[in-house]
Parts: sequence; C-alpha cells; structure tokens
Amino acid sequence: MNVLFGDEHYFVNEFIRSVMRNGVEDSSKSFNLDVLQGNDVALDTILACARQLPMAGMFDVATAQRRVVIVRNFELGRKKENEEKLFFYFQKPANETVLVLDMPKLDMKMELYKKLSAEKYVSVVHCKALSDEQAIALLAREFAHRKKNISKEHCERIRSTTGNSVSELLGTVEKIVTFLGERDSISVNELREIVSNSNTYDVWDLQNAVHERNLSRALEIAQRLLETGESSVGMLAMLSNFFMRQLQPKHRLNYGKTTKYANAEIRKNLSLLVAADSKRKSSSLDDYALMTQLLLEIVPKAFVRK
Repeated sequence: MNVLFGDEHYFVNEFIRSVMRNGVEDSSKSFNLDVLQGNDVALDTILACARQLPMAGMFDVATAQRRVVIVRNFELGRKKENEEKLFFYFQKPANETVLVLDMPKLDMKMELYKKLSAEKYVSVVHCKALSDEQAIALLAREFAHRKKNISKEHCERIRSTTGNSVSELLGTVEKIVTFLGERDSISVNELREIVSNSNTYDVWDLQNAVHERNLSRALEIAQRLLETGESSVGMLAMLSNFFMRQLQPKHRLNYGKTTKYANAEIRKNLSLLVAADSKRKSSSLDDYALMTQLLLEIVPKAFVRK
C-alpha cells in the first residue's frame, strides 16, 4: 500500500500514472483498475474494492493478475471507527491488490502520519515541493537533455518568474525549446517575451538596472514592480544575491558582463541591504519609500577607488 501526500501534485500524478501503467495489464484494466474519489466514496466501499480478487485470478491461477485501487483526495475523517477499519486492513491487506491513497491534507505533525509511517505494509511517500535550488537544477537538466545552452542565470530568471511548480517549469522549458528550434541559446529579451508579459518588469530587470548603475531606470522598475504586487522582500533578496555573487573571484555576471562595483562598495551595499530588511520589519516605512531610499544609496555615481 502507498500513501501519497505533499504539495507537488506533479509527483503525485506521476506516481499514480506509474502504478496504473505497470500494476495492471492493459487487457484487464477495465475490470482490475478502480480510480475512486475519496471525498465522494465511503471507506467501506474503498476497502471492499481493495479486497476484491483480480478477475482473471478467479478463474485461472496460471494467469493470475493484480488489482489496482487508486483513491484520489482520500479523507479519513475524524471517526475513530474509520481509523480502526483502515488500520485493520493495513494489518491484513489483500496480497493481490495495490492500494494507493492520495491524501492532500496529511500533515507530518499529525498523529495519523506517525501511525501510517509505523505500519509494516504501508509506504508513505512525501511529494514535497521543490526548493529554489532544486527548481533551478531541474531546469538546467531539462535544457541540457535537449541540448540547449541555457545559463544558470537564465534558469534563475525562469524560476523567479514561473515559480517552483514542476508542471509550470516543464511547460516553460517546452515553450523555450519550441521557440528556439535548431538554435541552442536565447537572449534576455526573448526570454522575457516567453516567460512573462513583455509589458511588465520582473526582479531581474531591476537587477540589470542596478548592475548598469542606471538609477532612474532602477527607480522606475521598482515602482512598477510594487504596483503590480511584487513585495520588497523579493527585491531585497535578489539584490543581496546579486552583490554576494560579485564578491566571488573572477565572477562574471550574466551575458559576459563584468561587475561595475568595487569590492568596498559591494560590501557597503550588502550592509545597506541588511539595514533595509531590518527597517522593513521594524519601521512604518512603506515599500515604495524603502526601495527608493535604498536605490538612491546603492546606485550612486561610479565609486572612486582609494
């Protein structure tokens, strides 16, 4: 038996598709495969399906097959009786049945999770959402597999715009690959057209304006981002990562551009970013005033080396 839970629906669906594909022969799927909606079907009905013998096995042991029961959106409820029935089945499961329970609301802090994890014949599979780093690594692998030369910085931009949903990320990869055709690389402007509305800005545009020391453009982009719902948190994080990368020896920014900031200035700007984050948490300063004040300090005229 398998219990699936977690926020990444792509992994849940892939697991279920794999079980459906490999657990039952095509010729017997019409009577040996049940896909039930757990929030619409009583637990007794689910367990009755799980205990039912595979149809071919009833007549010919030599051609015995397996039965697969998939329960989407399974909810046990709070009745003690239901829990007792389910765990009684787990202790004496039908050998011929593969039972998969998709439990979207299962919490690892719940007692039910602990009890399920302790069951000998139950495999609890956590379909966890990707971290930012895992999402970027997924994009890099997918592009490499398709022989496309997409930089890590481009992958970071895609993730920051698209989010960490595997389905959304893979869909964006397909769009970019289709757009490129025989080409193996993509420009910043082309990428913007594909992953976001070309009439809007994203945090990467703000980073590029800061890199170019274009204060008026940086202020305009920050204002537009705030007007469209972006918070100062994302902008502060992006700029902090940008300046941290500039401290790396011989680091070259996106698209072959070298840094335009001296090391002393970079360190000063990192301190200003930390202070801005502290202000965001502790003062009544609104996001627009916060970002305006910050950009006026970190995007001045060229720093004079001493």
